[in-house]
Amino acid sequence: MTAAVTSAAHAASIADQFTRQAPGFAAAPALHNQAALDLLVEAARPLATDVSLDVACGPGTVVVAFARRVR
Repeated sequence: MTAAVTSAAHAASIADQFTRQAPGFAAAPALHNQAALDLLVEAARPLATDVSLDVACGPGTVVVAFARRVR
């Protein structure tokens, strides 16, 4: 096998596994625990001038928690 074929097969395998696991991960109660999200935001002490960037980190609950405090 060439490196390109191996790389393409690997990428396809990752996409397949991510697709299978994403719904359960996004629905996990721990990701939506408001008390934990509030503690995370408070610990970070964000300023109104801070910017929050969420890059493929799940269903977006963390960035939504920060959105109330940052731009």
